[in-house]
Amino acid sequence: MRKLILGLAILTLSLSASNIYATFTVQAKKSANLAFSSSGIINKILVDVTSQVKKDDIVATLKNDDLKARLEISKTAVKYAKLDYDRQIKVKHMIDKSKFDKFAFKYENAKAQLIYQQSILDKTILKAPFDGVIYIKVQNLEM
Repeated sequence: MRKLILGLAILTLSLSASNIYATFTVQAKKSANLAFSSSGIINKILVDVTSQVKKDDIVATLKNDDLKARLEISKTAVKYAKLDYDRQIKVKHMIDKSKFDKFAFKYENAKAQLIYQQSILDKTILKAPFDGVIYIKVQNLEM
């Protein structure tokens, strides 16, 4: 498995004088090692060292076509489970409660599956946690 580590920092420095010669250390106000919370194959790295990023900018993605397809399947399941549920509401007084509950369960389950699939897909997208500058990029580390 390959690991991608991106370092993100906010560096701010302002000097206003002429002919100043000094040695000093600049330390970031914030720093973060970014890594995916899920494993997979890297699809794209959208930043490089010295890239400026804003909070929630996408910095890298994993291959996720299969997860996108599952999300679409879940959206379709919610759509049709809702149609079934809405039909059953109209005739609720004519059917037994357990039959109605099965349609309600199917609809609620489909909505939960959609949320779950979206959360799995979101784990394949790495975003900047704050505004800053990429200061290191390490990849192709064997785990």
